[in-house]
Amino acid sequence: MEAARIPWRPLGRIFVEKGLLTEEDLDEALAEQEETGKRLGEILVKRGFVSGPMLTIALAEQLGFEVKIETGLWSGLWTAIGRRHPGRAATTSSP
Repeated sequence: MEAARIPWRPLGRIFVEKGLLTEEDLDEALAEQEETGKRLGEILVKRGFVSGPMLTIALAEQLGFEVKIETGLWSGLWTAIGRRHPGRAATTSSP
């Protein structure tokens, strides 16, 4: 997989642009990040705004990688991951 040449975007902005996070949710998470020093992704998952797999996909996108979620034989894997890591966003589509 080769990195695409796209400009870097903040993680929170990626989630807002995809409609997976509201501006208000992002503001709250950023305030917590400032207070605690924790990583934004950790805060978003802990608060249930996004799932762990969605965070991983967004981080890859932030670095310019395109992540494709396969359908068919392995599609059940994403469903199982989604059940183990529930979040506001569905885990069967990219962020």
